[in-house]
Amino acid sequence: HWVPRRPPPDAMELARAVTLLREAQSPLIVAGGGAIYSEAPLADFAAAHGIPVVETQAGKGALPHDHPCNLGAIGVTGTEAANQAAAEADAILAIGTRLQDFTTGSRALFTGRIIGLNVQPFDAGKLDAVPLVADAQAGLEALDAALAGHVAPAAWTDRATAARDADKFSGMGGPREEPVWQGAIAAGIRLVMTENDLSLLIRGARDRAAFFDHCAALEPTKTAPR
Repeated sequence: HWVPRRPPPDAMELARAVTLLREAQSPLIVAGGGAIYSEAPLADFAAAHGIPVVETQAGKGALPHDHPCNLGAIGVTGTEAANQAAAEADAILAIGTRLQDFTTGSRALFTGRIIGLNVQPFDAGKLDAVPLVADAQAGLEALDAALAGHVAPAAWTDRATAARDADKFSGMGGPREEPVWQGAIAAGIRLVMTENDLSLLIRGARDRAAFFDHCAALEPTKTAPR
């Protein structure tokens, strides 16, 4: 029986991360694959502190698609709302992600200070991040306790989620001069699919992560394949 090691965060690193999150006016969480592998309590943490969440390709599913804080996929294959939130965020809590080019837009997407919660010290310090070296579950639990009672500014959270709601149906119809986005076409097809049908996207399809977000938004009773 394998029991995963869950190294806790260093007290000084934790204090620095907590200060940045408390002072942030527009915080954002980037959930990577490590958030899933560690079974980090992301849904409860995001809800308790009102922090919007975006997901990397590996982190898809770290947060239920219908969670009120979920803005969808981030990066090159992300949604407009998620990428806009990333550009506006002044503090980014990156959980279990290596912050590779697809996620960061070749390091051009984020302008705020990054807090790297990662069990690997190398990845925790990427992009000049404030490192928080720990298991994602243990680290998030420590952050939750230290941030008890703190909630992100409502104006920021409301603006980010409103952009997400508007983005869900962008490209599904209405006056548009530019070509229809391929994700909108796929999402339209998804509307007539049954539970026995299968969606298949080729590797390299540019908007595949955002497509899954649209599928989930349009058919809340049928989760998109992961």
